Amino acid sequence: MDTLGASPASPPISMPRWARRTATNAWHNRPMGGTGDPLDIRAYQPPDREGFAGLVSEVLGEYGFTVDPVLDADLDDPQRAYGGVWVATDEGEVVGSVAIRLLDGDQVAELKRMYLKAAYRGRGLGRSLLGRAIEWAKSRGCRSIVLDTSTTMTAAQRLYETAGFARTGARTEIGMHDSRCEILYRLDL
Repeated sequence: MDTLGASPASPPISMPRWARRTATNAWHNRPMGGTGDPLDIRAYQPPDREGFAGLVSEVLGEYGFTVDPVLDADLDDPQRAYGGVWVATDEGEVVGSVAIRLLDGDQVAELKRMYLKAAYRGRGLGRSLLGRAIEWAKSRGCRSIVLDTSTTMTAAQRLYETAGFARTGARTEIGMHDSRCEILYRLDL
């Protein structure tokens, strides 16, 4: 673990070495929207529901999936479905997300809803969202984090593997409209 030097307005942040480069990247210092407001990662709030659900739908559509009432029931109330939910916003628009829930007597965290709009990928924002979820799980005493990702989401697979997640298997989830082939990952904390 390294401690990231912070600006005078904020305390140092403890984070893994792989995330340090990301946190110091300029994505959060560089304006991307029309008004010059920087991107922001913050806790999900109820008014984000429509933007959150729209982001999930948009990204699923990129990979040939649709929102499925069985597989995506959490979109109705993400705060109820997860222990922690964060969104990345640009001028108030939800452009990224990550969620996490506790399993196995709160010893295991399950990472879910790690999505970014296409225009925001490749800038370190995904690593920052992932780092936020990992730190949340560590702060709650979790021993590991598990996740699943579609076999078609190769950039996500690279992100997880460079963050130290190891492949543990595969499965197919079957919903009402979709079936999704997934790769399973685990990170021991």
